[in-house]
Parts: sequence; structure tokens; C-alpha cells
Amino acid sequence: MSHRIMIGLSLKRVLAVRARKQWRTINATDLCYMQQIIAETFSDVSDDPHEYGFEFVDHPPAWALEV
Repeated sequence: MSHRIMIGLSLKRVLAVRARKQWRTINATDLCYMQQIIAETFSDVSDDPHEYGFEFVDHPPAWALEV
């Protein structure tokens, strides 16, 4: 399964997630679950996001604004 994830690094929070199944926006429960996965598995993602394949963007992508 593939996901697009937008993380607020200064907040250390998942802000938006989109599932690839049909590139639909996921619900609040799933968003919280993704936050838990990130916190438990990649607790240091805010220290070095590039190590995990994350990239910095100046503005939220269009799909994240649909949330």
C-alpha cells in the first residue's frame, strides 16, 4: 500500500495522509493511527527527514488542502 504523508516537523504531527487505493483522503481515525505509526516507528523523523525519504515543501500540496 502506498501513502502520501504530510508532516508538520515543528509540530511533530501528521497533518494529512492520502491513501493510494484510489488516492482518497483518509478519515480522522486513520490519520490518528498514522500519527501513532510515525511516532512509534520513526520517532526521530523530525531530526533527519531526508533519511526517511521525506522532502521539504514551501506550501502544502493540493491534495493536502482537500482534507
